[in-house]
This record gives sequence, structure tokens and C-alpha cells, in this order.
Amino acid sequence: MPRSAPLGALQRHEGWLVQRREQLDELHVELWLTADTSRKLGTIAAGAGLIPEQVLSQIADRAHMNDDGTVTAEPFTPH
Repeated sequence: MPRSAPLGALQRHEGWLVQRREQLDELHVELWLTADTSRKLGTIAAGAGLIPEQVLSQIADRAHMNDDGTVTAEPFTPH
């Protein structure tokens, strides 16, 4: 007769499954920017007390595609 797994092991496995599902929805990128663009992004991030990746993430959260195919992000204050 098989023994049941300890409760802790089941909880860890469930936690791993949740983390795995979340990772499938994530996007990890390596981005090469020009020096000017990189400095601009760094200045914006520093002014908001953030790192550049956080500012890019907030821009992406607000981006949308218009009917004519252009992509825009509404003005916002990074936080």
C-alpha cells in the first residue's frame, strides 16, 4: 500500500506548480539600447528612484496598439 506524501512535500510541490505557471506568462529579454537612449532611461529611472528595468516594465504595462498599428503609452509618472 503506497504511503501518502508528507503535507510539507505536497505544499512545496503545489508552490512549485504555481511558480511554474507564473513563469510561463513571464517574458525575459535582453535589450541592447543606444548609449543616448540608455542614458535617458537611466536618468528617468534614477529620478523616480527606480532601476531602468522597472521603468521599461511600467511603460510596457501602459502600452497599447492603436487601430492604425501604432503603439503608444499614455503619459505617466513612474513609481
